Amino acid sequence: KNTFGWCKGFLLGFPKMRSLFRKNSFALYMGALLVLYLTVFGFYVSSSKQSEIEKLRNDIARLEKDKAQRISSVLEEAREKTTEREREREKEREKEKEKEAEATGKPGNREHSALAKENELLKEKLLELENGLEDKKEENALAAAVDGANNNNDPESKQPETRTKSHSTSSSRTSMKLGAYEPVKDEWDDETAEQRRNAVKAAFKHAWDGYRKYAWGTDELRPVSRRGHNWLGQGGTIIDSMDTLIIMGFDEDYKAARDWVVNELRFDNKGDVSFFETTIRVLGGILAAYDLSGREDAALLAKAKDIGDRLAKAFATGTGLPFAQVNLRSGRASPPGWTGGASILAEVATVQLEFYELAHETGETKYYDIARKVMDFLEPRSQDGLYPIFIDPHGGRFTSNQITYGAMGDSAYEYFLKLWVQSGKSEDLYKRMYYRSVEGMHKHLVQKSSPSNLVYIADMRGRSLHHKMDHLACFAGGMLALGAEDSPSKEKDLEVARGIAKTCVEMYKRQASGLAPEYIEFRGGHDFVNGANHNLQRPETVETLFYLWRITKDPIYREWGWEIFQAFEKHCKVESGGYAGLHNVASPNPPKDDTQQTFFLAETLKYLYLLFCPDNVIPLDEYVFNTEAHPFRIFDKQDA
Repeated sequence: KNTFGWCKGFLLGFPKMRSLFRKNSFALYMGALLVLYLTVFGFYVSSSKQSEIEKLRNDIARLEKDKAQRISSVLEEAREKTTEREREREKEREKEKEKEAEATGKPGNREHSALAKENELLKEKLLELENGLEDKKEENALAAAVDGANNNNDPESKQPETRTKSHSTSSSRTSMKLGAYEPVKDEWDDETAEQRRNAVKAAFKHAWDGYRKYAWGTDELRPVSRRGHNWLGQGGTIIDSMDTLIIMGFDEDYKAARDWVVNELRFDNKGDVSFFETTIRVLGGILAAYDLSGREDAALLAKAKDIGDRLAKAFATGTGLPFAQVNLRSGRASPPGWTGGASILAEVATVQLEFYELAHETGETKYYDIARKVMDFLEPRSQDGLYPIFIDPHGGRFTSNQITYGAMGDSAYEYFLKLWVQSGKSEDLYKRMYYRSVEGMHKHLVQKSSPSNLVYIADMRGRSLHHKMDHLACFAGGMLALGAEDSPSKEKDLEVARGIAKTCVEMYKRQASGLAPEYIEFRGGHDFVNGANHNLQRPETVETLFYLWRITKDPIYREWGWEIFQAFEKHCKVESGGYAGLHNVASPNPPKDDTQQTFFLAETLKYLYLLFCPDNVIPLDEYVFNTEAHPFRIFDKQDA
């Protein structure tokens, strides 16, 4: 500032000195050089100070990050030491009990315990036999009813099922009971398919039992270190697994999970949570379990309404686009700092299925209205049906030019289609949004690799393509297959769906471990190279294989799915219980990452199980899956 002021004064005073400098051109030249020197010197000093300030800021941020990491590490060590001390105390208490029993001369506690256990086993066996007889009676009654219905030609006896918006135990829709999802053999359900689905079922039980033994009540299991871990703080694995437990017939495990949710899970003591993750996992998981278990569990529906009311406060913005975070205790919602205050496309447009289902089950249209407003806002603002991934929730302006079917964009396009399906294909808004987005995808993003012509969906930044594909984008093959029946470009959609499936399977086949990396980058002459070598047990490829099998019945999709399952079994299984992700899929013996993702039970193993099931298990003309693979019933057209 001082330098600039001096120069300004010098130049303003220049006319008075003009006569002096006219007589001495050398002095004029030197004066100009002096002004130039001082100006440059001033800018240099200013920029140096700015650099020093920026460096200090970076140092402070780094120190704060290191401090947070050290605090987290200390807390984790403290938790581990506390847990270890508890185990030691428990062992000491057991030893004291044994000593006390020996001192009092009582009959051996171990013998007594063994007899008690044997007695309990006998009781359980007797109960199983009684339940088996009851089940048999129900099966016979059901068979008689079916025979009667088949022989009855009276048209008045064939009443269409309807779904009411109000919760009622006397709903005209048939209630499902636990264990009602037993596969019914069809022409494709051979011995091999049965063996494979049973193997997947056994894998799920291994994953669930490990969680139940070492991590019950926490979000996820760390199978290598045999402990639990929280990041959502809402018993993530329990809620994410409930509908899978029902579908696979693990009734007792489901009842334990349901009781925990109803009796132990509280939302009024939770702080900031991810609005998106809590909606798709917690709200979606509870609603799916409520539906599949018969729609008569009022306590479960009340729990869904509780979390729905708390999440709904995230929509309180000028545009109706929800914030990314919401405090479940206070109701305060906020955007994430790392996006510059912007909301994320996939997060604002991937919650509608869940809120519509909640509105449908409770009869309260407020849940429908707040979620629908987002789609009404987005629909006229697309770019050839596509949307950038960051959007300002206050003014509705897109704050980036990146378009992707991978992370932060993916499930928005998935929900355009699935909302139309959920409505009984009666809501034309979603039909328009979906098929317009598919047209834009074909026009701008679908590419083929060299030399193998592998189909992939590139990212776009402005007008430039980034030839990268996340494993997350592998869902698009299943999406295109599901929407192909009514598509104006049906053959093209199915061709691209098949191509994406092949590319995503190649992501597995070309790794030494047989499991896919997190994302790949396409390079001319080499097809693709790994972008990140870790594997998080993601479901998107087997999801696409499931849809393509159901729609085309091409056996190759079952074969590919079985190969992927075998690779999970070989490299991810932890013998003490659970499955872990991998650090490096390019290694033939990859190290494990010590995390069993909740979606491994909710999605990956569920889609693999359904891949080998007959079509009567969660039929696609009756159910639509949310992005966490929680199935919701399709609405009747008259009440959609």
